[in-house]
Amino acid sequence: MVVLTTSAAHAQQAEPSFDCRRAKAPDERVICNDSRLAELDQAVAIAYSQTGSDSKQEAHKVVRESLAARHSCGGDRICYIPAIADSHIGDEVLLCLVSLPMDCPPGDYRGKFYSATNLKTKGFWLLPDAQHMCGGA
Repeated sequence: MVVLTTSAAHAQQAEPSFDCRRAKAPDERVICNDSRLAELDQAVAIAYSQTGSDSKQEAHKVVRESLAARHSCGGDRICYIPAIADSHIGDEVLLCLVSLPMDCPPGDYRGKFYSATNLKTKGFWLLPDAQHMCGGA
């Protein structure tokens, strides 16, 4: 089971991977106004930037599809991760490890990506196991 948590004791609010001062699209404005979505956006951007060259093409495809889905959400915050929003404690989930980070320091196991499918709702999502990739903060 993978549990994503965010700390309420952050020294500063999470920043997304893009400049919120230039955010014009409704999906960008929603992310800029929601620290949890901003943190997820940043985690995905970091993971993508640290993807090895052998996986870059597949990762680029996943990012393009995710951005298209995000843009289609417009200003609807719940739409961003509908599969998670529709899931409930106790739902059976198929969890698959889909990506391992490369060249990590010994003992640093962060940066894995998992796909999850809720077997009840058939919702699907792809998220990292940590906010930072191995070797990061």
